[in-house]
Amino acid sequence: MELQEKIQEVLKGKNHAPSHDFLFTTDLAFTDEIRTERLPKGFKMPTIEQYRGMTDLEDYLETFKSLMFFQGPLDAIMRRALPSTLKGATRQWFAHLKPRSLSSFVELGQAFLAHFMSSRVHKKTAANLLAVKQRPNETIRGFLTRFNNEALEVRGFDPMVKFQALRSGIRDVELKKSLITDEPVDMYELFSCY
Repeated sequence: MELQEKIQEVLKGKNHAPSHDFLFTTDLAFTDEIRTERLPKGFKMPTIEQYRGMTDLEDYLETFKSLMFFQGPLDAIMRRALPSTLKGATRQWFAHLKPRSLSSFVELGQAFLAHFMSSRVHKKTAANLLAVKQRPNETIRGFLTRFNNEALEVRGFDPMVKFQALRSGIRDVELKKSLITDEPVDMYELFSCY
């Protein structure tokens, strides 16, 4: 009978839930002001893909801020919402931040950027566009499309510099001459010609 009782105890133990600390650790890094901030009436968390630390962090933060701004929440709500969009290593990092160390979204963003800097994508500059050249058998349309895709990744530069970089990348001598003598008003006009 003793063996039967031990088997029953083992079987009962298998049905017990594993012990787990269910304390909320996701908000410990925030000051009391943030943790007690009420959600605005009608607030709905925007749908955003969870961040795992593998893609461009700055792009992710800009997307998050844009979606949150569209919802109209306060800074404290943005700070509280960000952890719910983290996954894997990023969530673990956040859970281990010093308690009550964050009092603004800017502080959270700076800490986030500093820790996950390696995930940051190097931003392209006008110099990168100067390196884009038409390939030997590439059509003008193909080159313009490829050049424009590259140009979309360059932020805040003069459209004239963009046009000069484009012109320097074109192999067709006759086209280069026509762009000098009959310069299009903008890139839309140039694309509509080819």
